[in-house]
Amino acid sequence: MKMFTNKKGFTIVELVIVIAVIAILAAVLIPTFSNVIDKANLSSATQKARTALTAISGELADNNITVKDAAPVFKVAKKDGATDDDDFYYFSYDNTKGLVEADKTAIDDDNKGNSYTNSSADLSDIPEGVTVYLDKAIPTT
Repeated sequence: MKMFTNKKGFTIVELVIVIAVIAILAAVLIPTFSNVIDKANLSSATQKARTALTAISGELADNNITVKDAAPVFKVAKKDGATDDDDFYYFSYDNTKGLVEADKTAIDDDNKGNSYTNSSADLSDIPEGVTVYLDKAIPTT
């Protein structure tokens, strides 16, 4: 009787252990990657809000209104076609800190003088997906 000692392949236990290790690694890494994506989206939104702040500051300077007086608040879409309040990042302008992330309650449309988007004729520098709310209206000339 011949004994076969030259076995090829893996046992079921070995395969289960490898699958378990891969599952554990995936469980650890997936949240890390989603945090990186969220941080990248926030960074992009912050840059868009800064660009909008520059455009608004120029318009305010043309009309002799300081940023301090106007107190702009920025609403930046997290993705294209955003409609729900949770689909936006909110920023406000603080005289000591500059542009800071704000709560969505920072925008109360009833108490704001004007809102501007990149469709405004004189503020074409505002990136798409950004709406700027001002406490004080910019006079039209």
